[in-house]
This record gives sequence, C-alpha cells and structure tokens, in this order.
Amino acid sequence: MRLVLCLSERAWRLAATLKDIAAIVGISEPAVSLVLNGRQYHRVSKAMRARIEEVARELDYRPNRQAQLLAGKRTNTVALLVNSLLNQFFAEYLSAVEVELRDASFHTIPFETHSDPKRAEDILGMVDQRICDAVIAIEYTTDPSLAAGRKPDFPLVTRSESLGERHDPATVNVAVWVEYEPAIRHLFMHFKRVGARRIGLLLDSRNDLTRPETERSPRAVAYEKILTSLGLYSGGSQCQSLSQEAELADWAKATEALLTREPEIDCVLVHNALVAPAVLHQLAVMGRRVGRDIAVATYDDTVTTPWLVGGLTVVCEPIPEVSKALVEATLAIIKGDDVPERAPIEAKLIARASSNLEAS
Repeated sequence: MRLVLCLSERAWRLAATLKDIAAIVGISEPAVSLVLNGRQYHRVSKAMRARIEEVARELDYRPNRQAQLLAGKRTNTVALLVNSLLNQFFAEYLSAVEVELRDASFHTIPFETHSDPKRAEDILGMVDQRICDAVIAIEYTTDPSLAAGRKPDFPLVTRSESLGERHDPATVNVAVWVEYEPAIRHLFMHFKRVGARRIGLLLDSRNDLTRPETERSPRAVAYEKILTSLGLYSGGSQCQSLSQEAELADWAKATEALLTREPEIDCVLVHNALVAPAVLHQLAVMGRRVGRDIAVATYDDTVTTPWLVGGLTVVCEPIPEVSKALVEATLAIIKGDDVPERAPIEAKLIARASSNLEAS
C-alpha cells in the first residue's frame, strides 16, 4: 500500500498544474500563472512570488513551453554569449552560470560569437522573438550602430573588465565588473621582485601595445603604464601579437620571433592558458628554462595550469563569484526587481614556480 501511495504521489508531482500550486498557496490560478509563466509577475508581492516558486519547485512543475511561446510569455531560458566553447575559460563560465540558473529553475542556451558583432546582435534579437527571457554575455563585442534604439531596460547583462577605471561598453545597460588592475600590477611587481629586467609580451592583437595610442585597448594602456614605471618595458620590439584565429603553431613561431629579436627578455606574459603550452614548448626548444632563466605567467587558471612546468603563474577571475553576480542581476531584470549594486569583483594573482628566476 505504501509503495502504491508513493508511486501515486510521484505521478501527481510530475503532472503538477497551476491549479495544484494555487490550491496549496491559497491564491488564484491566474496569479500563479503571472509568476511562473507571465510577464506581469511584478504585480504579485515578493513574498508571495517566493512562496509560489518554492511550491513549484517542490512539485516539480513543468511549464508548457510551446504554449508560453505562442502566448508571448516567459520561457525561463537565458542565452549565454561566449567567444568560443573550446576555450576552457568560457566553458567554465557556462558551467558555473548553468548551476546558478538551474537553482532558480531556469535553463541556459550557449552561443559562440567569435567576437563577431553582427552575430552577437542576432542572438540578442532572440529576446524580441521571445525565444529567451534575457542574455548574459561573458564576452560582448558590439557595433554601437547595430544596437541603436535598444531600450534602457533591455535584459542584457555583461561581464565587463575594469583596469583602474571603467570603460563602459557601448549600449550595455547592466554590467558586472571584474577589476584586473591590482592583479596585473602585482604580477609585474612580482616579476621585478624575482629579478626580471625585460619583459616579453605575447598578446591578442586587440591588446597590442604597438597600436597607435588612440586605438589601444584599456588593457594595453594599463600594461604600458605599469611596465614603464617598473622599468621592464621600453618599446614595441618587446611585444608580439596575434589574431584570435591564430593556431597553436603560430604562437610557437611568435615566441621564437620575439625571443630571437629580444634575447635579453627574462620574463614573458602569455595571452591566455589555452595558448600557453605552445609557448612553453617553444621556450624549451630554444633552451630557455622556465622558472630558472625565464619567468612566465598567463591568464586563466585551467585544470592544466597547476601541472605545467611545476605550476604556471596565472592572473584569473573568481568565476563562481562572477557567475553568481551575473545571474542575480539577470533574474532581477527578468522579475522586474531592482538590480543589486555591487562593487567590482577583483581578479587574483596565483604565483607558482613558472614565475621564479634563479637570480632570486
């Protein structure tokens, strides 16, 4: 008898309806629909909204998505913009955001933009088509002309980088800021402290220090300012840049070109952890001993960075913390609540063996 009751209860839970939830909460079915399916859910008090969502989770309520789309109602789906899912940095963000949204009974759909502004704007158009409720952009490359006329309450939340001062991305309404300047400064000071005298920069072309001053990215400006003050940088011959489409073999060749041109370089900053293995390989081919006669650091702490060359020094973001902030802001916009104000979240430096020098 007990087994039968349990099975019956489970079957009832799987078939839970708005009417079932309304009966438990003690509110009308239309009011429940406003919260779970509609766009007018802000008309229900926050306390009642929380109670309705709690009961819906307990009963495993599943909305009819086709009906929602036809009625132009909420889909409980958020699109996620990333540059490339092959890059572990973005893959980790996808996983962390998915966990946060799942806990709120939302779904995630990832899209690669490859830094194409037109592609990004096409994906944002899904909101107007009611295919998703909002968009979270881990990387957002846009052309302001493509975003002209976007409303101030458009449900787009971006992860944006700050380097001592904020450089607001055009047409972005809500941003979660990651402050990089302190960690970058600490890295360059660490290079100086271990005895480094001349830095080599292997960078994405967007952050190239050899660009005209008016075209330099905020990160390039910060690099030159800090490095010059520490006496580690004196000119463009210390910088080698490649496009985002460059293959690992290209990064190895760039490393060779840089060290051949500037053999006195004794510390290197690499674009990111994805391309670092190619750089480390070429340094070994050239007889340079990482952590002994040349110090190396990069961006992003992946599953492999602690295992490379005795541990690879990295500047990295606290991805779980940033993801939580992105989702909190997104849900607030979807539900019509005030977006919580938040101070910039600081990136951190993890110093490992690769950034040592025998001279230290």
